[in-house]
Amino acid sequence: MDSFSHDGFVFYTSTEGRMAKELDGNPQCAMTFYWPVLRRQIRIEGTADLLLDERSSEEYFRKLSLDKQIVLSVLAPHQSQVIKEQERVDLARVCEQMSAEYQRSGEPVPKPPFWKGYQITPTWIEFHQAHDNFFSDRLVFTRPTGKEKWELKRLAA
Repeated sequence: MDSFSHDGFVFYTSTEGRMAKELDGNPQCAMTFYWPVLRRQIRIEGTADLLLDERSSEEYFRKLSLDKQIVLSVLAPHQSQVIKEQERVDLARVCEQMSAEYQRSGEPVPKPPFWKGYQITPTWIEFHQAHDNFFSDRLVFTRPTGKEKWELKRLAA
């Protein structure tokens, strides 16, 4: 996740990868944040929409390190695909060559056309806090379709 606002949670990925293809077919999704040391978890469910504003994905891409930009440019088209060891070695070599080239030239790495942003508009946010006595606190915020106001409910552990 890159950012969040009143409207939702934003992340960036390759539109050629498995996740993006699955979201295209079914935009219902969930994401989870888990902190085992704190025994806390947040689960967010909602609908993912492709961000049409190219500026935001360009800005995100520019915030990444040069090496990360190169890796995304080279590897993202192969995301979630099975590759052979030699292909992995070859792709790593391409990344190293591109890194040296862009460092030497000072030119920016072009953002790949398949690098896009998605926004998850939440409809369910669950906060889970585990305790030692078999009980957990589970608070759920739901937003009924078309409503602006969130409803709070407590769930059984």
